[in-house]
Amino acid sequence: MPRCSWELLHDLARGSGKSGAAAPGLEASPEERHLKRKWVGHQLARLEDISLLRRDERPGRRPKLTVLRDDGSGKPFDDPDGSAGNTYVTILGAVVATRTLARWDAQEFAAYLAATAAERYATGRERDPGERKWFRSLAWFADKEDFYGPDDRVRIGFSEPTLERGLKKLEAAGLISRKRILVAPGTNRRLSGPRNLYTNNFASLRAQVGTGTPDELKDELADEAEG
Repeated sequence: MPRCSWELLHDLARGSGKSGAAAPGLEASPEERHLKRKWVGHQLARLEDISLLRRDERPGRRPKLTVLRDDGSGKPFDDPDGSAGNTYVTILGAVVATRTLARWDAQEFAAYLAATAAERYATGRERDPGERKWFRSLAWFADKEDFYGPDDRVRIGFSEPTLERGLKKLEAAGLISRKRILVAPGTNRRLSGPRNLYTNNFASLRAQVGTGTPDELKDELADEAEG
């Protein structure tokens, strides 16, 4: 949205405290605003270099930003149509609204994407997204040897150590839990060896989101942008 400043983009991505933010209720210093704008400009340049974003210059105004397709082809952004190899995971709004996403490192975000993807093939599908159980091995996500199924799923190329470190951090934060099992939930089929049964708890973040109406949230965003 044109009214969103570079400072707001910075705070959404990193949180307001990353550049020595002013105390709540106090206006940020010119130096702080400069650092935030510089950081955002650097990130936009990186995204532009790998064809994930296009900047159209507008003299006297901020560039117009257009998000492009996430395969680096430079083509227009495309919504998933559900066909084989063209499905997306859903990032819960509460993960963004609570600034949880802004605090995560790469390991935590990788683990979140994996845990969310695993929900699509999880037991207990009657539960809402963000609170389902799954017991995929960590090798299942990248599946470089094409050992696991189903064949039409989207592989996630994160290493097992990265996922394990991220899962441990999410577990410490109470956003995921695990226990050892010997049989498959729902079928009681004996597994080839002990496995971890994971329970996602990302839906718990919804309780931390404000309850303002859409109009109130729109007015709040406009006030922040003007500030």
